Amino acid sequence: MDGSANRAGVDQHSDVDGRVAWRVAWITLALLSVSYGSPLLIVVGMRTMQESLGTDRSVIALAGSLVWVGTGAGGILMGWLADRIGLRTTVIFGACMIAAGLALSATGSVWAIYVG
Repeated sequence: MDGSANRAGVDQHSDVDGRVAWRVAWITLALLSVSYGSPLLIVVGMRTMQESLGTDRSVIALAGSLVWVGTGAGGILMGWLADRIGLRTTVIFGACMIAAGLALSATGSVWAIYVG
Protein backbone atom coordinates (compact mmCIF):
# COMPACT_ATOMS: atom_id res chain seq x y z
CA MET A 1 0.00 0.00 0.00
CA ASP A 2 1.53 3.31 -0.99
CA GLY A 3 1.11 6.62 0.87
CA SER A 4 -1.15 8.20 -1.76
CA ALA A 5 -4.02 5.78 -1.06
CA ASN A 6 -3.86 6.53 2.65
CA ARG A 7 -3.70 10.27 2.03
CA ALA A 8 -6.72 10.06 -0.30
CA GLY A 9 -8.73 8.37 2.45
CA VAL A 10 -7.83 11.08 4.95
CA ASP A 11 -8.68 13.84 2.46
CA GLN A 12 -12.02 12.24 1.71
CA HIS A 13 -12.89 12.10 5.42
CA SER A 14 -11.84 15.70 6.00
CA ASP A 15 -14.07 16.85 3.11
CA VAL A 16 -17.11 15.36 4.81
CA ASP A 17 -16.41 17.09 8.12
CA GLY A 18 -14.64 20.12 6.68
CA ARG A 19 -15.51 23.79 6.61
CA VAL A 20 -17.17 23.64 3.21
CA ALA A 21 -19.48 20.82 4.31
CA TRP A 22 -20.57 22.77 7.39
CA ARG A 23 -21.13 25.90 5.32
CA VAL A 24 -23.30 23.94 2.89
CA ALA A 25 -25.23 22.44 5.82
CA TRP A 26 -25.97 25.87 7.31
CA ILE A 27 -27.00 27.30 3.94
CA THR A 28 -29.29 24.32 3.41
CA LEU A 29 -30.83 24.85 6.84
CA ALA A 30 -31.47 28.52 6.07
CA LEU A 31 -33.04 27.76 2.69
CA LEU A 32 -35.28 25.05 4.12
CA SER A 33 -36.33 27.27 7.02
CA VAL A 34 -37.49 30.01 4.68
CA SER A 35 -38.99 27.77 2.02
CA TYR A 36 -40.95 25.55 4.43
CA GLY A 37 -41.62 28.18 7.09
CA SER A 38 -43.02 30.97 4.94
CA PRO A 39 -46.23 29.15 3.88
CA LEU A 40 -47.03 28.54 7.54
CA LEU A 41 -47.08 32.28 8.27
CA ILE A 42 -50.55 32.42 6.73
CA VAL A 43 -51.83 30.22 9.54
CA VAL A 44 -50.36 32.49 12.20
CA GLY A 45 -51.17 35.85 10.60
CA MET A 46 -54.42 35.17 8.75
CA ARG A 47 -56.56 37.51 10.85
CA THR A 48 -54.03 40.34 10.67
CA MET A 49 -53.53 39.86 6.94
CA GLN A 50 -57.29 39.83 6.38
CA GLU A 51 -57.75 43.07 8.29
CA SER A 52 -54.88 44.86 6.55
CA LEU A 53 -56.08 43.80 3.08
CA GLY A 54 -59.72 44.49 3.88
CA THR A 55 -60.87 41.17 2.46
CA ASP A 56 -62.39 37.85 3.53
CA ARG A 57 -60.40 35.08 5.12
CA SER A 58 -61.22 32.89 2.15
CA VAL A 59 -59.00 35.07 -0.04
CA ILE A 60 -56.05 34.52 2.29
CA ALA A 61 -56.87 30.81 2.66
CA LEU A 62 -56.92 30.42 -1.14
CA ALA A 63 -53.45 31.97 -1.29
CA GLY A 64 -52.26 29.44 1.29
CA SER A 65 -53.80 26.59 -0.70
CA LEU A 66 -52.12 27.80 -3.88
CA VAL A 67 -48.77 27.70 -2.07
CA TRP A 68 -49.20 23.99 -1.30
CA VAL A 69 -50.44 23.16 -4.82
CA GLY A 70 -47.46 25.04 -6.25
CA THR A 71 -45.11 23.22 -3.88
CA GLY A 72 -46.40 19.84 -5.02
CA ALA A 73 -46.34 20.61 -8.73
CA GLY A 74 -43.04 22.49 -8.47
CA GLY A 75 -41.43 19.64 -6.55
CA ILE A 76 -42.20 17.21 -9.33
CA LEU A 77 -40.92 19.61 -11.98
CA MET A 78 -37.79 20.53 -10.04
CA GLY A 79 -36.97 16.86 -9.42
CA TRP A 80 -37.13 16.24 -13.14
CA LEU A 81 -35.00 19.34 -13.82
CA ALA A 82 -32.45 18.34 -11.17
CA ASP A 83 -31.89 15.10 -13.08
CA ARG A 84 -31.47 16.99 -16.34
CA ILE A 85 -29.44 20.10 -15.45
CA GLY A 86 -27.99 19.35 -12.03
CA LEU A 87 -28.86 19.87 -8.40
CA ARG A 88 -26.88 23.07 -7.77
CA THR A 89 -28.51 24.98 -10.64
CA THR A 90 -31.95 23.75 -9.61
CA VAL A 91 -31.47 24.81 -5.97
CA ILE A 92 -30.20 28.25 -6.97
CA PHE A 93 -33.14 28.73 -9.34
CA GLY A 94 -35.61 27.54 -6.69
CA ALA A 95 -34.16 29.84 -4.02
CA CYS A 96 -34.40 32.81 -6.38
CA MET A 97 -38.01 31.97 -7.22
CA ILE A 98 -38.92 31.66 -3.53
CA ALA A 99 -37.31 35.04 -2.83
CA ALA A 100 -39.10 36.64 -5.79
CA GLY A 101 -42.44 35.16 -4.73
CA LEU A 102 -42.05 36.35 -1.16
CA ALA A 103 -41.00 39.83 -2.30
CA LEU A 104 -43.99 40.04 -4.62
CA SER A 105 -46.35 38.82 -1.91
CA ALA A 106 -45.01 41.45 0.47
CA THR A 107 -46.25 44.29 -1.76
CA GLY A 108 -49.65 43.94 -0.11
CA SER A 109 -52.23 43.47 -2.82
CA VAL A 110 -54.46 40.43 -3.28
CA TRP A 111 -53.31 39.65 -6.83
CA ALA A 112 -49.65 39.82 -5.68
CA ILE A 113 -50.37 37.32 -2.92
CA TYR A 114 -51.93 34.93 -5.42
CA VAL A 115 -49.09 35.27 -7.92
CA GLY A 116 -46.36 35.20 -5.26
